[in-house]
Amino acid sequence: MKKFTKTFIITFLISFFVVACSDDFVRVTSNNIDTENYFNSEEEFESALIGAYDLLQSTFYNVLVGEIASDNTLAGGENASDGSAIQQIDDMIHTPVNVQLRDIWGWMFAGINRANFILEFQEKVDFENKPNIIAQAKFLRAYYYFELVKWFGPVPLVVDQRINFGDQFGLDRTPVADIYSQIEKDLAEAIQDLPEQQLMIGKVTKGAAQGLLGKVYLYNDKFAESADILDQLISSNNYDLVPLFADLFENDTNFEFLTSSNDDENDVHLDSDQIHIEDHILVTGKDVLYTSESPVEGLSSGSTYYAIVVDYNTIKLANSKLEAESNISIDLTGFSESAHSLYAQFENSIESVFEVQYSDQEGGSFDCFQCSEGNIAVGFNGIRKYIGTPFGPRFESGYSFNVPTQEAYDAYNAADLRRDISILNIEKWVAEWAELGVSITYGEGNEHTGFFNRKYISRRRDLNIPDPNLTNPNNYRAIRFADVLLMAAEAHNRKTNPDDVKALEYMNRVRTRAFGNTDYNTVATGNTLTQLIWNERRLELMGEGHRFFDLVRTGQAANYIDGFETGKHELFPIPGVEIELTGNIWEQNPGY
Repeated sequence: MKKFTKTFIITFLISFFVVACSDDFVRVTSNNIDTENYFNSEEEFESALIGAYDLLQSTFYNVLVGEIASDNTLAGGENASDGSAIQQIDDMIHTPVNVQLRDIWGWMFAGINRANFILEFQEKVDFENKPNIIAQAKFLRAYYYFELVKWFGPVPLVVDQRINFGDQFGLDRTPVADIYSQIEKDLAEAIQDLPEQQLMIGKVTKGAAQGLLGKVYLYNDKFAESADILDQLISSNNYDLVPLFADLFENDTNFEFLTSSNDDENDVHLDSDQIHIEDHILVTGKDVLYTSESPVEGLSSGSTYYAIVVDYNTIKLANSKLEAESNISIDLTGFSESAHSLYAQFENSIESVFEVQYSDQEGGSFDCFQCSEGNIAVGFNGIRKYIGTPFGPRFESGYSFNVPTQEAYDAYNAADLRRDISILNIEKWVAEWAELGVSITYGEGNEHTGFFNRKYISRRRDLNIPDPNLTNPNNYRAIRFADVLLMAAEAHNRKTNPDDVKALEYMNRVRTRAFGNTDYNTVATGNTLTQLIWNERRLELMGEGHRFFDLVRTGQAANYIDGFETGKHELFPIPGVEIELTGNIWEQNPGY
């Protein structure tokens, strides 16, 4: 399964409860535990590592707020006061008392403390898999520090030991260059010991560390180094672009249905019940796992087939894409009175270099966002009061935050297949389904634009454990292969001795998929190509939380973001309470 199994030892949970749920970034030691007697076995190291991974799920705010801060989206919500901290960031009037920024600060430091806890005791015991575990911990520390330095600039750098209460009085904010040096060191060391594939899906791999290191180099204008490490990742052939862009952001889904030759109202039919007509779109062109206690003649339960959608009532399965193209297939829906299941995998695909895992297996509460195993940003992005008759196709309701702008939608060429997969045009969607006899209604929230972040909005078919808007299982594709190609293209284009041939090769791979042909590939070079690559990053990564930081690192933010003040808004303010906790020994970021 794609999700981590939560097997925390209870004493470990207690030891980190204060870090995860407190308002500050320091660890307050509990008298009820003896952490010095932990880390005596591989199992205890693994349990601690799961704890370090767990804070990745709290990066939903980094993605949500990072997108809202850019020119891609508006804050949205129910009204102008809904999520006031998010509204402030959208308007570039945020202050050091902003609660969302305080959460990002605290949760990223909690992740660092958990990784440092492992690394503090890395020499305590030896076992065969220890280098792999230590490498994962170093990657996670680098990931969390990279987030902090992007958002806040200089922050305290603590390595291989936890930050305990009282330590903050002697901790200075470390220069950004020194933090980046440690991040680069951690990632370079992790690359040496990480495998190309892990036994458990979702764990960090060598490719993930290479991808993050390439990005870190890019942020520091180390273009030759970035090009080199990203070339290594690309040439490994462990990753590739998913052929259909539309497949990238769906959830892994199991379609269960019955086939029947009669009209018994208790039977489940493809066109009306569990597998609604809109779901056909999700399986076409996909390899699906077929299971059935009474398989259709010619099919074997437990085997993988290539799925073909003929029309809204017919699905055929072929042994391969080649056979499908040769019209050699079996009609799954035409006969056999039995139950069938098709499992389609969309997450952790060949394009996923690093993916944050989420789950709908546990409930979530507004009292503790970081306790949820679900992707909270997905519910926040969802369509307000979304209702369909006789059913609501594909999506579920949400809170209508993070709404894309008309300008973002219009930035795409009409022939670009990414446009309507990245941004849901709700009026167009409603009209298309009306033609099929499905009536859809929805509510309009604050700053309604008619658009929603389609990549990360609530899908049907999850468990909807309360609160359903906090428990969506949509994974976050933190580093995609398309992102790697575009980073590598930029690095080759901007290095001291540019290689625009290589840059064009990488960028045009992304554009070829985007348009389904090579008609829109570019032959530009030099500065013109640089700007085209930056624009391509916006179009390819729309809604994924990268735009604000891309604009800042390339010096373009003031040209695109309303209210952005150069010299101030490149960084967000250090939460005021954190400065107070140090005895006011830290200076605030400029302008705040």
